[in-house]
Amino acid sequence: MEQYVYEALRSPFDTIWSLSFMSKIAYALVTQIAPSLLKFGAIFSNKLALFTKTQVKANFDLQSLHSWRSSIRQKVCWIHCASLGEFEQGRPVIERLKALANPPKIVLTFFSSSGYEIRKNYPLADWVGYLPLDHPTHSKTFIDVLQPSVAIFVKYEFWPFYIEHLALSKIPFYAISVLMRKEHFIFKCYGTYFRNSLHKFTNIFVQNKSSQDVLKQFNIKNTIVAGDTRFDTVIKNRDTAKDLSIIKTWVGTSPLLIAGSTWPEDEALILRLLIKFPSLKIILVPHEIHNEALLKIKAEHKGVFFSALNAEASERLVIVNQIGLLSSLYKYGTVAYIGGAFGKGLHNTLEAATFGLPIFFGNKAYQKFQE
Repeated sequence: MEQYVYEALRSPFDTIWSLSFMSKIAYALVTQIAPSLLKFGAIFSNKLALFTKTQVKANFDLQSLHSWRSSIRQKVCWIHCASLGEFEQGRPVIERLKALANPPKIVLTFFSSSGYEIRKNYPLADWVGYLPLDHPTHSKTFIDVLQPSVAIFVKYEFWPFYIEHLALSKIPFYAISVLMRKEHFIFKCYGTYFRNSLHKFTNIFVQNKSSQDVLKQFNIKNTIVAGDTRFDTVIKNRDTAKDLSIIKTWVGTSPLLIAGSTWPEDEALILRLLIKFPSLKIILVPHEIHNEALLKIKAEHKGVFFSALNAEASERLVIVNQIGLLSSLYKYGTVAYIGGAFGKGLHNTLEAATFGLPIFFGNKAYQKFQE
């Protein structure tokens, strides 16, 4: 924090009223008090409590990383993903890197527990852990310990202090599968510091021309249109889908609706179809798997959990209470419903699209998803 105050005192007339500098000071202050705010918020929010736990673990992970890195002589590529969705965009890049004649070691970091818990044993990553919150000291410590040869941030991971220390260390770093809209917060006056940090990227690989055009309007020219790496992932998932023969037997000749990544708003709508269409069968894959909520759905709609399903089951509703099955389940569907668009945002439609299924979703929060 002291270095930023020093900058202001050194050349007050040049910097003190600069939007970029002022937003940098504000961001530095926020990062200082964020741990305390998170601990307080955790009292009232289970999600914040979980995130606080992940950040506690991030400190232990840093010690583990230091021990691991000291034994490694090969080059290290650091790839950071916020959560599972971003991991699916980063995965094709990891696979290509590992296919090189002299592959680097891969360090994979997450913020989200859902991403970490599902991919903590990902075989192509040599070390997987949580990333500490962006902070002047934490970010410098992390990069000094890791000493990556290259860093890759997926989609929206623009963390100014990490970016600043990578640039000062002269480490090349990239952003991939970036999708930008003019409404994004970094194009607002309070996002100036974040926006200016984009100039420091070695290259920013954007999904489409409109993203590139938006960035160019703010004189950010280090961009390349490269598409969305999720297309590579979902095509591979389709070609390597699990054989779930029990589903094929259970469905028989009935039409099958696969409802993926659903929320309560989605479920209230689609479960009515069981009454309206007597021959229809539904496989429900909730976004969040909480036993109490699933048990309620099971009781109200006479469903069966996937873990208890057998070929002779008479239930018309299967509730998936396991992770990692959704992309393979679409293989057996007649039609797909994708959740999230009545709430914070539409989930992955591409997995269902690769199987050629007609796709339905809510009418509120889908505009940010170009697919």
